[in-house]
Amino acid sequence: MPRQKTGNKAAALRNAAIDELVAHGLSSASVNRIAERAEVSIGTLYRYYQGKDALFSDCYLHLKQDLSQVMLTATQGQETPDQKIWAALKAYAQHALAAPEHVICIEILSNSKILDKETQDAVAAIEVDLIHLLQSGVDDGSLRPAPLTALATMLLAPIIHTARRIALGGSQPEPAYMNTLIEMCWNSVRNPNK
Repeated sequence: MPRQKTGNKAAALRNAAIDELVAHGLSSASVNRIAERAEVSIGTLYRYYQGKDALFSDCYLHLKQDLSQVMLTATQGQETPDQKIWAALKAYAQHALAAPEHVICIEILSNSKILDKETQDAVAAIEVDLIHLLQSGVDDGSLRPAPLTALATMLLAPIIHTARRIALGGSQPEPAYMNTLIEMCWNSVRNPNK
């Protein structure tokens, strides 16, 4: 296979690692296959990353940054917490449909033991604005009073499940189905008294 001579090799390695993770899972992912997918030598992979864990940690960090940016950008122009959360939720769902492998990669890596403290701290810093957004919804009564992690789970878990089905070879759901799913996610956390 021809080797990549130019371009962003770190990005090519991250993309190849995401594909490898979705195809083979974390424990069976191979640095040799990742290098082959990225069209770089194994030596080039190790020039950029100390190993598989470091590469997957970098993937996780970049994916979380991208997803957070997508969600926060969607909130711009919205005035109330419920409008902002709704916009962020819809943006998350659109991203999950467009790049289901990214959502699956985040899910797998967030539940793994490979993320070092530095990566965890960087991701926590990225998520601060989204956490504040949820908290503002609780504070103004738009959302049910519940732990923020429970609210996030109720909002996102069905969308993650749908992304997993797509990433593993399923078909894209119909728009009406996704609209209903997003609405059900929203209604599961919305305060019915407001």
